[in-house]
Amino acid sequence: MMRNDPSQKTVCILTTGQPSTNPRVVKEADALSEAGYRVMVIASFWADWASSFDPQLMSSRKWQCQMVGGSPTSEPWIYFWSRLRFKVARLFAPIWPKGMNQRPEIAISRTSEELRKAAESIPADLYIAHYPAALPAAFFAAKKYRAKLGFDAEDFHSGEFNPKEDQPLHGLISDLEQKYIPRCDHFTVASPLIGKAYKPIWNGKSPLTILNVFPKNLRPPKLSMNSSGEALKLFWFSQSIGERRGIEDVIEAMGKLTKEQIEFHLLGRILPDYKARLDSLISQKGLRSSQVVFHKPLPPEELVRYSAQFDIGVSLEQPINLHKKYCLSNKLFTYLLAGNALILTNLEGQRMIAEELKDACLEYSPGDIAQLASGLSHWIQDRDSLLRSRQRSWELGENKYNWDLEKEKFVESIHHLFGH
Repeated sequence: MMRNDPSQKTVCILTTGQPSTNPRVVKEADALSEAGYRVMVIASFWADWASSFDPQLMSSRKWQCQMVGGSPTSEPWIYFWSRLRFKVARLFAPIWPKGMNQRPEIAISRTSEELRKAAESIPADLYIAHYPAALPAAFFAAKKYRAKLGFDAEDFHSGEFNPKEDQPLHGLISDLEQKYIPRCDHFTVASPLIGKAYKPIWNGKSPLTILNVFPKNLRPPKLSMNSSGEALKLFWFSQSIGERRGIEDVIEAMGKLTKEQIEFHLLGRILPDYKARLDSLISQKGLRSSQVVFHKPLPPEELVRYSAQFDIGVSLEQPINLHKKYCLSNKLFTYLLAGNALILTNLEGQRMIAEELKDACLEYSPGDIAQLASGLSHWIQDRDSLLRSRQRSWELGENKYNWDLEKEKFVESIHHLFGH
């Protein structure tokens, strides 16, 4: 029988990634733990760089994380077996009978089976899946223990793929969403438009929007400005640096401003082939190699303070799929909390923030290099305007877009789910 005291409730969060690749999982686990819930996270290996950051991140946590599915250095036999199983399942997915058991599950994630076994070994009152591949494991564990089922959609997952160009992957994810989301007792999303897209799948109900914002204690004590004599410094980050991210737009715009002092800093992993293409573009546009600076990945909790040293944060979502059109990315809210001026592409999801910032941000159409270059030139010439833009971002980060406020909505929704 379920009790109403949070300390008597256990919440199990499942993800196909690692803590350092899933800041949203970490924030939710922290918030629930602070509220008195017992929290267990089940995760799996995703990247070598994250493995080096995970021990430090977990050292200060009150909740536990169980890693499953092995890694290249820990239980490598399980890791390589799960990779082989996944590749075979993905290979046969197009001809797998649609009604056959586990068709989507084993072809959507390397660790789908391991997540399920681990979840079914942990009694809990609520299982929250992050990413569609974790939904089956959460569902079967919830069924076994007669618990609640939750899903957190950081992305519009089936909207990340083109139904015609990306089969069978689109079909696999869509199948999972259609099968398990209607059975969820609790559903959160990372932007209002993602929630709107999922509403028909969740039996016509509106998911709760929990923005991808960050705690205020991650920001510097005060807003700091670079001197007017320094180069204008732009910043972009992601887990990986790649094409179709708007990076080329910035480099081309800088190419129209070769007489100006301007730098573009990118943080993340980059493949040699793409690095070579960017180096070629930098040279073609008459820029010095020192104007485009590459940085290695950092622990997620260091990103806000790191971003604060730059003038402008760049969030250039491209209209390549529905998810990109609808999303509000974590980088956008990182920039706000750091007090960066913002450059945004004028897609539907980001327009919500652009309308609040008004002329304190630069909004442009993807591919409109002249418009982007003009906006950059304005901030180079008018540093007072840049200061006002940064102050506006800082104020929004302080008073509205931060996890200190947003987590209250999330925790309250869990209390309500349990009838507290």
